[in-house]
Amino acid sequence: MKETRIDFTNMKGAIFDMDGTLTDSMPLWKNIGHAYLVSQGITPKEDLFSALKTLTLEESAAYFQKEYGINKTVPEILAGANDLLRDAYGHTVPLKPGAKDLLKKMKQHGIPMCIATATDQELAEMALRRLGVIDYFQFILTCRTGEMSKRKPYIFYELPKMLGTDPEGTWVFEDALHAAKSAKTAGLNVLAVYDASSKRNEEELRELADVYVESLEELL
Repeated sequence: MKETRIDFTNMKGAIFDMDGTLTDSMPLWKNIGHAYLVSQGITPKEDLFSALKTLTLEESAAYFQKEYGINKTVPEILAGANDLLRDAYGHTVPLKPGAKDLLKKMKQHGIPMCIATATDQELAEMALRRLGVIDYFQFILTCRTGEMSKRKPYIFYELPKMLGTDPEGTWVFEDALHAAKSAKTAGLNVLAVYDASSKRNEEELRELADVYVESLEELL
């Protein structure tokens, strides 16, 4: 059974994922393709989610062009989807239980923290500001494509440098298996947080992580 207690006095830095870890926003991402097609007057096929789940936003836009005949450029499609996301991040996306109290606790211990997310920085800032937690973080970094993707360890080698922290004392808070693997490859500690969107990888994530929690409330 994984330990659910952390000695915050020995934690030198923390890198937080946002969606699925701090915010309960993965249902939004699961349904954004469906919502975009409906906004264009198109009825989505039943296999839409399975078709999109491994694609980037850019790849999803190209898929809509090919499979649904949307006569718009990839940037135009992304802009339309972004409008839907902006509304949700600006008004409805909530924090996960215990998130704000955990950040407050970590700040009291003087732990430098940052956000590393695949979400556009504008949307991330919008949500975190509305939720009253943006000031807990030194910076927000969007890491979606190329070497900056959390599917590769490069970003996790760089983030402790950006935070000014010792990698051995830096913790990554994540709900996604691929990001947790990259963080471990880079030699960082991983605290994995349960999210329904990662249910299929729960067993492997439990095994990989240094600490696994069902809820951030367990850390308070």
